[in-house]
Amino acid sequence: MAIKDFAIGHKIIIVVALAALLPLLVVAYYANSNSSETLENNALSAMDSKVQGVASHLQTFVDMTKQDATFLVTVPPIQGIIRARDNKGIDEKDNSTYEAWVGRLDIIFSNFGKAKPYYYKLRYIDENGNEMLRVNFKEGIPHTSPQAELVNQAQAPFFIETMKLSAGQVHVSPFNLNREGGRIVEPHTPVMRIGIPVFNSAGQRRGVLMLNVLGQHMLNLIPKKDTASLGQFIMADKDGYYLSHEDSTKTWGGDLNRPDNLFKELGLAKLATTDQEHGSQKDLGDQVMAYAIIHPNANDKSDRWIVMNIASRESVLSSVVRFQRALYLLAAISLVAALMVGMWLARTWFVHPLTRILSVLNHFAQGDTTVRLGDLGRDEIGKVAAAFNHMAQQQAESQQREHDQLEELRKAADIQDRVMALREHIVRVASGDLTRRMLVTGNDDLSQLGHNLNMMTENLASIASGTTDAVNVIQSTLNELQGAINNQSSGASEQAAAVNETTAALDQIKGMAAQAMERVQVLGETAERSRRESELGGVAVEQAIAGMGGILHRMEGIAQTILALSEQIQQIGEITGVVTNLAQQSKMLALNASIEAAKAGEAGKGFAVVAAEVRELAEQSQQSTAQVQKILQDIRHATDRAVMATEEGSKGVDAGMLSVQRSGDVMRQLNDVVRETTIASHQITAVVKQQFLGLEQVTNAMKDINKVTTQFVVNTQQSKIASEDIATVVGRLHESVSVYKL
Repeated sequence: MAIKDFAIGHKIIIVVALAALLPLLVVAYYANSNSSETLENNALSAMDSKVQGVASHLQTFVDMTKQDATFLVTVPPIQGIIRARDNKGIDEKDNSTYEAWVGRLDIIFSNFGKAKPYYYKLRYIDENGNEMLRVNFKEGIPHTSPQAELVNQAQAPFFIETMKLSAGQVHVSPFNLNREGGRIVEPHTPVMRIGIPVFNSAGQRRGVLMLNVLGQHMLNLIPKKDTASLGQFIMADKDGYYLSHEDSTKTWGGDLNRPDNLFKELGLAKLATTDQEHGSQKDLGDQVMAYAIIHPNANDKSDRWIVMNIASRESVLSSVVRFQRALYLLAAISLVAALMVGMWLARTWFVHPLTRILSVLNHFAQGDTTVRLGDLGRDEIGKVAAAFNHMAQQQAESQQREHDQLEELRKAADIQDRVMALREHIVRVASGDLTRRMLVTGNDDLSQLGHNLNMMTENLASIASGTTDAVNVIQSTLNELQGAINNQSSGASEQAAAVNETTAALDQIKGMAAQAMERVQVLGETAERSRRESELGGVAVEQAIAGMGGILHRMEGIAQTILALSEQIQQIGEITGVVTNLAQQSKMLALNASIEAAKAGEAGKGFAVVAAEVRELAEQSQQSTAQVQKILQDIRHATDRAVMATEEGSKGVDAGMLSVQRSGDVMRQLNDVVRETTIASHQITAVVKQQFLGLEQVTNAMKDINKVTTQFVVNTQQSKIASEDIATVVGRLHESVSVYKL
């Protein structure tokens, strides 16, 4: 069999077997000759990378505190305090007091410190060094120092250095142990102070913001032990004094006057002035090291912290010996296993993947777009598989996009139908049809809007129904009132006629009395006629008294009816107030809906149209309510005039009643006189004189009755006009409400 007829797996095995031996020997020799130096350099490079990573974390922490200071100096209370101090304690911009601005800054400091537990003190110090506000934090709980405990920091180095900076610059103080009153606090607490100058709007220095940082949070970023190289991490300041060391008794030599110093112990004084930000060194006797430089103040390169990883040379290079031994063993095993591994790799890397690709391609050709090839590596076969997966994924995504587009179209059509239903309902309500309700399903925004529209329609229907009932009651009451006023007017006319008849009768009696004086001879006939006429006069007076009582009773009924009408008008006013509130709430709902539609962007345009129509309907309802309230105000004024007219009519009726009663008494006396005249004619002259005087009194009384009756008729006409005005106003109210169909 020729080689060209071999399977691809066998061909690959032959090539691998022929190509494996020579490269393997060359690689083994080269690795053996260069492994020591390479591994040592790799170890130092790894140490250098680790140190740079630690230094990067420390620098990030410092930069984060600087950003915090830059943020706090821009909060509004800072400038508010400055303006209030410059204006006798009142901020002329918004009239806030100095104490109010300090309180707001206190709230910001407290919340800021609780959110960032590595701060233990936040302060605002004015340009004279006086502490304006100091908030201390203990276990995350803020404690604001009272005014009596605030001190002057004008001589503090951190204040002096910060006041020298320009706007936007941040000062990082030396990293040392916390001191209070010039003495180191026990237990030892590493601290770092972040300062930033404060300027007013005119660019004048007005103090500094100080952020005191608990240094232990930063030191915790330094690994305690590098178990991979058996080395340790240390940190020192620009003078070489340890800030972090495996042996804690060597730390803080600059504050505690300890002799331990990085530069003296390792002879690395050059690190105090070097311009290299990181590097490594392997000529430290039996140790090797890598270092990185951190500049807390970017504008001062001499201010630095040194982070270093130190490990023994033996621990670093022990891997070289182990590598050489493993290399020889690996070469021997590789020679024996080359063919077996080559065969296995050929099947694994080529034959099996190609078989898998062929099977998947068959399924894909049959229309199954869900099939995928697994991870077949990054070689050409893997790229073929990746290309196929990409093609299949694009095909599946294309099908999914088509499905999603169809679904989106369906949803858009559904939303459009629902919006049209909402619009039709709003149009019906706007036209006054309150008899129908929307069928609402679901729980989305459109469904909620549908519920709200149904509720609004229900409330409008209830209000319109209540208003219609009230108008009907008022109309009925006005009809009764007009009937009573008409009856009263008719009675007043009859009373006036009776009074006129009585006056005429009295004139006749007076004439007969005069004739009686002239014709004594006809005394008997005259006396008999006078008796009859006086009896008629008594009957007329009694009728007048009864008529006046009826008038008084009707006037009281009119007064009660008008008072009831006033109460019903008050109830209608309360109902219109509810309508006004509902209209305002609808406007607010429409405004909120417009805002939400604006947030939704293009998808919310239809919703915005619905919200605009709802708002327009609410404004129409509010305008109608205002018209109803004006009509009710007119009714109320007309009712007040009717009440006043009724009270005046009642007073006139009372006066007329008294006059008629007096007339009745006079008529009874007149009857007695006539009877006495008939019995004792011999006293005719004296009786006639008395009769004449009595008739004069009766005539005057009847004139008074005539005046009262005339005034009563006028008042009755005024009541009738007032009731007609009320009826007109009620008709206008009924027309305003009748626009709604219930």
